[in-house]
Amino acid sequence: MKTFIICLFALVLALIPAWSGTAADSAVQAKPEEPQAIQKTSSSGTEGMILENDFENTALFNAGAANMIGEYNRAGRWGIFSTKGPLVTTEKAHSGKQAVKLIRGGGDLLGYGEGSTGRDYEVVFWVLRPSDGSFSVFLSSENNKEICGIYIWPTPEGEMFLYNFAAGKWTPTKTNVPPDQWIKIKIVSDSANKKYGAVAQSGQTPDTWEKLNSEDGVRSITVTPAAPDKKITCYIDDVAIIKK
Repeated sequence: MKTFIICLFALVLALIPAWSGTAADSAVQAKPEEPQAIQKTSSSGTEGMILENDFENTALFNAGAANMIGEYNRAGRWGIFSTKGPLVTTEKAHSGKQAVKLIRGGGDLLGYGEGSTGRDYEVVFWVLRPSDGSFSVFLSSENNKEICGIYIWPTPEGEMFLYNFAAGKWTPTKTNVPPDQWIKIKIVSDSANKKYGAVAQSGQTPDTWEKLNSEDGVRSITVTPAAPDKKITCYIDDVAIIKK
């Protein structure tokens, strides 16, 4: 009898590790999946896209949006939203029903992508501005160094300027951003010649180029309202940072 009990006890001990391993494996398999990068609010699935947003995901982008939205160091992190601007709005939209409203006197719109583009890239967005609406756009690297920048002048013509980092001044271009209509703007790099340019509307090739301040890839975009008077608004929608 004693021998039987000892054998039975040994059998139980032998089974415990196997049972525990199976339970642990089941727990791992049952672990919830990590949330997907939240920039996937558009269905285009463009290859090389490190950031894409049409601001239609109402679970994230809505009238109550505040501060930064998204996870740190994850694609699709946007902000800094506040009632003074920028804010999510249904007043105007290029695609869908929502866009981001920029207000002079409010803060910047910041967008962070996943990783960086590498040396060759294009950044595309749509903007709607009044005749005195103005804003600047700067692109930065993973270490937050500004790479290039554009500025739209607060006039009916909406003249575009490129920033010359070495001289610390704006260089005029022949490109305009007309008011009261949605205009597509594209910023492109020419890494072989260490320069960048921008086009608007249906333009394909920049008419003016400036030297890149860094040959690093782009990770983030900063849009700053710059109209002369407070409370003048511009709208931005369908932003994409694309690795070429």
